[in-house]
Amino acid sequence: MKRIKYVHGGFTASEISLGCMRMGGLSVTEADRVIQTALDEGIDFFDHADIYGGGSAEEKFAESLSGHPGVREKMALWGSLWTEIKLSQKKQDCDPEI
Repeated sequence: MKRIKYVHGGFTASEISLGCMRMGGLSVTEADRVIQTALDEGIDFFDHADIYGGGSAEEKFAESLSGHPGVREKMALWGSLWTEIKLSQKKQDCDPEI
């Protein structure tokens, strides 16, 4: 899996992220399976937003992780905000050379 270096924050994460918008509708077992499959495939970048399912997606994600100590430290979480961010700013936050 190709990785990207994020200049602000000094971390790297997978080039592909898993969007968790629909995770709130899953059971904990299903959420576990989705998260584990992503990690097995080298995806360690997960996208969340407070607006996803009125917060239920984030709650389900956290509930799933609570049963797996140490897994959270292997992830990068993208906390999307309900706001408009210019593409030029996003490009400044990433180093495409890695």
